[in-house]
Amino acid sequence: SFGCPAECSTSAGYKAQLAILSCTEKAPEELRSDPIWQAWAQQFAVAVTAVFSSAMALLPCTDCAEYFRDKGCGVIVEWKAHISAMFDGMQVDPCRGDWFHPH
Repeated sequence: SFGCPAECSTSAGYKAQLAILSCTEKAPEELRSDPIWQAWAQQFAVAVTAVFSSAMALLPCTDCAEYFRDKGCGVIVEWKAHISAMFDGMQVDPCRGDWFHPH
């Protein structure tokens, strides 16, 4: 899994920090200038390239960091739909770090 371990989401500290965050989704243009989003886009590209190294044609992107940056938060919905369509209804949850699981 790529993301925070499941235990994090149940900790008091995590819940306290989550409660004070703004719940406003940024536009892709805003995310492009966000260093955290940029780092996540790069991590996404590295991870999917490693997982799909012998089957890059199955990905919806050739430059997956750019794909991630262009889609903004919409990357979640698009990725879930793509994986489901390509892999016989496979359900993934990128919000939990589950971008793909080959089981």
